[in-house]
Amino acid sequence: MDALTNFVLDPNHREFLSLVKGARNGVVYGAKVRFPHALVMSFLFRDASLKEHVKFIYKATKQHAKNLGSFVFIYKTLMLLQKKANADKEANLHPFIAGVIGGYIVFGENNNINNQVGIRSGKGARRLRKWLGECLNAAIAVFLYIYFLLHVGLLHLSHFFFFFFDLFSPVYTLSLQMVLYLFSRIMVGLAKMPVKHKLIEAPPQTFSVFAAVVWGIVMWQFWHEREVLQPSLQGSMQYLYIDSNRWDSLKNFIWHNK
Repeated sequence: MDALTNFVLDPNHREFLSLVKGARNGVVYGAKVRFPHALVMSFLFRDASLKEHVKFIYKATKQHAKNLGSFVFIYKTLMLLQKKANADKEANLHPFIAGVIGGYIVFGENNNINNQVGIRSGKGARRLRKWLGECLNAAIAVFLYIYFLLHVGLLHLSHFFFFFFDLFSPVYTLSLQMVLYLFSRIMVGLAKMPVKHKLIEAPPQTFSVFAAVVWGIVMWQFWHEREVLQPSLQGSMQYLYIDSNRWDSLKNFIWHNK
C-alpha cells in the first residue's frame, strides 16, 4: 500500500494520473446524475415489470457513466498532448479543439442520451475518418440555417429572455430552466423546418458536427469565460476537469474527490 501511495503522490506521475482521476470523476458524476433521473422516468412513464425497470435504470446509468468518463479522459488527454506540443504551454484554442474532437467522438450519435447530455462512446474512430468529407455539407447547412434565422428576425429572441427574465436573479431560476428547455426543443424544430419544406436537404453527420461544436464552445467558455456559465454547470465542470487535478493521498485520488 505504501508503494502505491508513493506512486500516486510522485510528481512525475501527476499529469498521467490526472487523466485517470478525470475518468473516475466522470464515471462517478455520470452515475450520480443519471441514476435518479432514470429511476424517476422509468417508474413514472414506463409500463414495465420490476425486472425491466431495473434493467432500464442500470443500462441508462451505465451508459451515462461510461460515456462521461470517456469524454473527460479524451478531453484531458488532448489538452495534455496539445500542451506538450506547444512548449508546455496551453494556448487559447486548446480547450475548443479538445472539446470539438472529444465531443465528436463521444457525443456524435443522435440518440436519446446524447440529445440530453451529448455523450456517447464507441465507433468514434470510424466516424472521425468520415468527418472531413462531410464537414463541408454540414457547414453549408448550418450557414443556410443561420442566414434563414437572421432574415426572419428569430435571433432577436434573446431580447425576449432578457426582457422577461432577470438572468442574474435566483427568483427566476425555475422559470428560466423551463423556458431554456423549451427553447432548445424549439430550435431543434426550427432546424428541421427547412428540411421538411424541402428548402435544403438534410446533410449527413449534422448532429455529430453540431455536438462537436457545442462541446468545443462550452469547454472554451469554461476555461476563459467561466463566469458567464450557469453556476450549476460551473460546479459540474469544476468537479470533472479541475478537481481531478488535485489529490494529496490515495484516499482522495480514487475513493473520494476531496
